[in-house]
Amino acid sequence: MKQIGMIVAILALTAAAWAESPLFSFCVGENSLWITDAATGKKVFRFGNLSFQWEPQNASAGRVTNLDGNGRRVELVFSNDATGACSGSFDVHPDGNRIVIDYTLNIPEKVTTNGVVYERFVPGGQLNPLFKSGIWTRHARGGVPYETKGAVLRPFPTDRFTIWEKVGGNPVWGFYFQQHIVFRKDEKDPTIRRARVELMIFPNNLDASTVAAVFNRQDLALNVTTERSFNLFNVGEIPNFKLTVSNPAARPVKAELQVTATAFDGSVAIQKKRRCALDSQGKAELNFTLPKAKQPNIWFIEVVGTVDGRETFLRSTVAAMDRYEFQDDPESVFGISVFFPIPDRKSALDLLHRIGVRHLRSENGNEVRACGMDAGYHCAYNPKEWAGKSPEERKKRIREHIAKIKANGVTHWEFGNENVFKKPEEAAAYVEVLKQIRPLLNAEAPGVKLLSIGFANGFGGVKSLEMVARAGGWPLLDGIAYHLGRGNTVPDLGNVGDGWFYLSSLQELEKLIAKYGAKPIYLTEIYTPTFPNTFWDDSLRNATENVPLSYAIALAHGVKIAYYYQLNDSVWFDIGGVNSRDREYSFGLLYRNGNVKPTLLAYQTAAKMLDKAKFEKQWKSGNTSRGYVFSKPDGSRVALLWDRTDGYTLNRNTPDFVAQEPWIPFWKSRVPVRVKCAGTEIELVNPIGQVRRIPVKNGVAELTLSGEPVWIVGNLKL
Repeated sequence: MKQIGMIVAILALTAAAWAESPLFSFCVGENSLWITDAATGKKVFRFGNLSFQWEPQNASAGRVTNLDGNGRRVELVFSNDATGACSGSFDVHPDGNRIVIDYTLNIPEKVTTNGVVYERFVPGGQLNPLFKSGIWTRHARGGVPYETKGAVLRPFPTDRFTIWEKVGGNPVWGFYFQQHIVFRKDEKDPTIRRARVELMIFPNNLDASTVAAVFNRQDLALNVTTERSFNLFNVGEIPNFKLTVSNPAARPVKAELQVTATAFDGSVAIQKKRRCALDSQGKAELNFTLPKAKQPNIWFIEVVGTVDGRETFLRSTVAAMDRYEFQDDPESVFGISVFFPIPDRKSALDLLHRIGVRHLRSENGNEVRACGMDAGYHCAYNPKEWAGKSPEERKKRIREHIAKIKANGVTHWEFGNENVFKKPEEAAAYVEVLKQIRPLLNAEAPGVKLLSIGFANGFGGVKSLEMVARAGGWPLLDGIAYHLGRGNTVPDLGNVGDGWFYLSSLQELEKLIAKYGAKPIYLTEIYTPTFPNTFWDDSLRNATENVPLSYAIALAHGVKIAYYYQLNDSVWFDIGGVNSRDREYSFGLLYRNGNVKPTLLAYQTAAKMLDKAKFEKQWKSGNTSRGYVFSKPDGSRVALLWDRTDGYTLNRNTPDFVAQEPWIPFWKSRVPVRVKCAGTEIELVNPIGQVRRIPVKNGVAELTLSGEPVWIVGNLKL
């Protein structure tokens, strides 16, 4: 209740700031409660009724009783209630421009409320996109800042104002006229269920981030934007960004602003302080210019706004990347498992093409082929779906998949995702389905490759795959799909068995393949997750270094395609969402809003370095310096070199562990090495594509290596 009171205090003042008379009232009609425009009497928003999606019951508005302060109590009238015991009501409490709707249900304990949706819509309107806000938060022990979940909002604009709905249930379960809400059981009486819906009414000209700041009890709304999608500029341009500072309060405020932009090498490009006087619900725009991007780079932006000693801040990025024309190479190893249409599908596909992606997992091949990419087909394997089905029923289901495969023009079918087989009979059941797929696929979609379940290391992947082989599945497969997870070690740690290791698990898979017969490997998910301040996951700096290592290893081991999981932060069922407790939200090359991580630059740099490249040999120097050498069609060579003096472990599981900022070098040791080469100089390229030229003297270039891998380009004699 304390939190609610704080919000009410702000909102009551806000309402008074722009409306001298009441904005809205309520009326009853069509078995619902309505919000009406107080100035015109027009019904503008209908709300309140309930539908039990997983039960037969529905509930609509019945008798309405006036409450204090223009509030209403609405009795619910149940229909389709086989129990005859369901009852309930909802109370509507307006306070300024805030409307709180509290539902109370009295229903039998056996009736589930997990699938309840409530009705709300603007007549004649459309369902507008959600705005998913985040609250930038300082780490308690000084680690890297991170976003926590803020208000998830959906706007319903009317002629005079916009009604903003705070979505407390499953945001995906939202339709034009209904939205999922969460009911919770009373601690003392499980037959009583309660849920709350919050609405706010604001002028039509108030943007979503400012409204979210009110919901999130923030003193300011801060936004960093550029005129470019993904805040991504080209090398050779002068990047710039605009800072918008908005005051969500009903009173004028004075804000102290501090803006910092730090480049990947740690140099500070911008460090400015500004004072900003903002009217009630006013905003200011400030423009900043970064140095000309002579090479690929990324700037980490932090904006801090202080009002009356209280801090609001955000993190963002602006980046510059090369324009590079990749050769048309169907044999490229570079793929992406998943991408989201942020800011839109065309922009996302253009970006994928620009960074060198050649393969997409489970996409429309007919569409992406025009963007220089091909696609595979991916579906789950659910044993229950196939158990007990007749051969005819199975053929019907298989043909449904094949119809999608043909319609989408894909190159391969990955049948299953991270299943774990613990018993031989489980693998045998899977193989029986493969036996029915194989002839149908050959006859109806010839040329499409059939891949195994994408088994995962760390979950007994090699053991599950061997069960498939022993059950007779090996001759039925055209390739092996596999997922290489990784914990707090670098990707090149090898020969330690199967588990949460990249190279070592790949080696175990290769041993199995050697045992049962050659099959191409499709790594349908590889990762450099950046869940903040956890020892098990990569820091942004670690991830940026581990992208080139992952792809160099894949190419050196003859992997057919390595699909990076994934382009964007967030997850498929909550695109653009925030969840600071779920590491699955942190697997992207882009932040959830589309801003660039340094890993995106590392991906493009690796794709450039390995464009049309073939693995030639491994390289060693001393006891700890390692690398891979690749050759290009024109006879040139490129190598990826690094040193492991500091070991293979990234982080230790200690109580005080925190991640470092991405511009701080991670590895401590620096090891000199001599590289044989011809000519007068070679190029040393760091993971994000920045070039240093090293002179060659007497056929030798002297380098200093660390745990950070570097690309070497030149007339190499390794």
